[in-house]
Formats: sequence, C-alpha cells, structure tokens
Amino acid sequence: MNYSKEQLRRLHYLLSDQWVSDDIEQTEREFQRVLAQIDSPYELHQFAGNFNWDGGFAEMQDVLRHPLCDKGTGLMIYYVGGAPFLYSKLNASKPLILDQSLRFEFLKEIERMFERGEFRHSWIKFDPTNARGRNFLQKKGAEFIPPYMKQPTEGEEVEILNFLPES
Repeated sequence: MNYSKEQLRRLHYLLSDQWVSDDIEQTEREFQRVLAQIDSPYELHQFAGNFNWDGGFAEMQDVLRHPLCDKGTGLMIYYVGGAPFLYSKLNASKPLILDQSLRFEFLKEIERMFERGEFRHSWIKFDPTNARGRNFLQKKGAEFIPPYMKQPTEGEEVEILNFLPES
C-alpha cells in the first residue's frame, strides 16, 4: 500500500501527538479535525495500528465510528485493546481495575458491532493468529472470546509501518 505525502504527514502528526495541547477541549477539536481528513481505510488502519494505548482509548472509539473504519481495523483494535487479558481476569474472578472495566465495555461494543454486521467493508485482513508475529488466540483468556471474533477478516494484508523514529 502506498500512502500519499498528505497521508504520511497526517499520520506523523497524529502519532507524534502534535495535536495534543494543555487545553483538553482544544485537543479534542484538533483530533476530530484531523480524523475527519483521513481519506482511506488504510490510513485509518495505520493510525490504529500505531496508536499508544497508554493515554486511554477515547481516540480508538472515534476510529471505530469513522465511516472508513474497516472490519479488519475493528478486529485489530479489539485484540490490541487487550480482549484476551481482560477475559482472563474476569474468568478468574479478578476485579478489573482503573479503566479496565471501561475498556472491557468498549471491547464488548466491538463484539456487538461484529454480531450486527456493522462494518461496511472488509478490505483489510486481520488474522488474530498471526498479527505482527503474535498469536492472540494462544494468550490466556482467548478461550473465552466469542468464536466469531476469532475468525480472520477478509481483505488485503496491510503491514503496520513505523511512523515514528526509534528512541
């Protein structure tokens, strides 16, 4: 997949947090402004694949609502968001802490989106058994994930590129 200079510029801007400011409302407006400019499901997939979850997952909620969000991107967000880990904790009767319960509800919403067939496109392949060298289905807790969330999506394999310099 080739990306235009504008797409690469947007990805670098988003992934290096240049849109973040001390003003929370300004930060949200700027993120929404740039997100609205994303013009391909592949660009959106690259953003989601490089997203740093340490600051929360509100941006991933917005990615899922984006009209170009592909089924493969949704499945990638589900696994990278920690579905096996959270299922493991719940099934071991361990309480979810901090934002884990909110994140689990977010992941359950992705499950509901899959159940209802809400993704309009499946242009991007995501295989939970082979995602960047990881097999998410071998992780503890994966046995509790619904079967329909364990199937690879159809589409083109898209390599997640590194848009930030190594530190």
